Amino acid sequence: MTGRRATAALAAAGLAALAGCGAASSATSAGVAGAGGAGGSGAAAGGRLPLATAVKTGTATWATLAVGALHDPANTFWVLLERAHGSAAWVDQTQGTDTATNGGVLESVARADATAGGGTAGGATTGAGPHLLVAVAPSQLLAFSPVVTSGPVAPDGTTSFTAAGPAPGLQASAAALAARGAGAVGVAAAGDRLVASADVATGGWSTLATAAAIGNGSTCGTPVLHAVAVTSGGLLAGGSCPGRGVGLWSSAGTPGAAWAPVTVALPATDGRAADVAWAAPDPVGSGPGGGAVALLVDGPVVLAAHVGAAGPAQVSPPRPAGALDAVTATPDGGVAVVTGPAAAPAVARWSPGSGRWVSLPAPPAGTAVVTVGADGLVTALAATPLGRPTTVTAWSLAPGASQWQRGQVLDLAVPFGSSG
Repeated sequence: MTGRRATAALAAAGLAALAGCGAASSATSAGVAGAGGAGGSGAAAGGRLPLATAVKTGTATWATLAVGALHDPANTFWVLLERAHGSAAWVDQTQGTDTATNGGVLESVARADATAGGGTAGGATTGAGPHLLVAVAPSQLLAFSPVVTSGPVAPDGTTSFTAAGPAPGLQASAAALAARGAGAVGVAAAGDRLVASADVATGGWSTLATAAAIGNGSTCGTPVLHAVAVTSGGLLAGGSCPGRGVGLWSSAGTPGAAWAPVTVALPATDGRAADVAWAAPDPVGSGPGGGAVALLVDGPVVLAAHVGAAGPAQVSPPRPAGALDAVTATPDGGVAVVTGPAAAPAVARWSPGSGRWVSLPAPPAGTAVVTVGADGLVTALAATPLGRPTTVTAWSLAPGASQWQRGQVLDLAVPFGSSG
């Protein structure tokens, strides 16, 4: 299946082809539902996990976000958008999943090819594994997660997709899928285990570690897992704790390998455990158990944590969470978050270099996800009209600018009523 330009006609064909495979997924685990997105509830506010995110391969920036009737799971559809490096045009590549996307679209890049954020960057893809790994979270009539890999993206935005072996149902969260060379690791939908495949082309997924084994002996207890990330030393896993502490562990990532809690010293809190809602590789990190950034939720606040090569994680000051809708790794080893409500969203960045949160100028209404380039350019993808978006508009914010500049408008023919 080949890529295509971002035209309304092709967008209509793509979404129509994905319709009809059932309503969107219900809660994937106790207290955890599958989608934030523009207009949705975030992890801090509604017990949900952020699902909208953006990643960068050697040839393109990719983003996921929700369109349709966002408060009706059967009429919410997740789209996969792509922008070739050096281009300003976003292309709808959702049809490449070859599956109804009500449950959510998960994306990941093999660590050797992963450079976080967005914007422009040159150079050929490096490292083993696919350029982009994509999975679809289960929806009502879909119990497993279809998986596809993308080829390199041409300057005109075209690419190709190859079907891979299906995975067990994966959780609808932004960090539930982590490409690892030619294989991958995923968080099972119930959050009770990590599953892994040595080669996604052939499938062969099996349990890598149970949540009970990961949390064994820690003050957290047995967590509900939400996140997995590949580091230079192995794997990082995170989740919600029934006990105390921060649900974050590192491991060599091989079957039977021990898991050790990552030391995360939180600022003064109300005493509750901090949940790990998201984690991703850090392109500038290295070392055993290191080279990752995570997002923690502690009641009404979020905190970012940078896990380096050694010693305790560097933790950000707390920031009010509101509705946590989207999260993206940034090229400096930090994180950018989008918080709601959709009518008045906010975007903030945290960098381990500065150690503080920086609020960006108020983004346009409907901002669902942002990308951050190595050159400092921030792109916001806004889904409108609010509550029932069928259009995505790209806005850009140059370094030091105070006003967002409007760019491409991408109209989507959302197939309302086709699922459920």
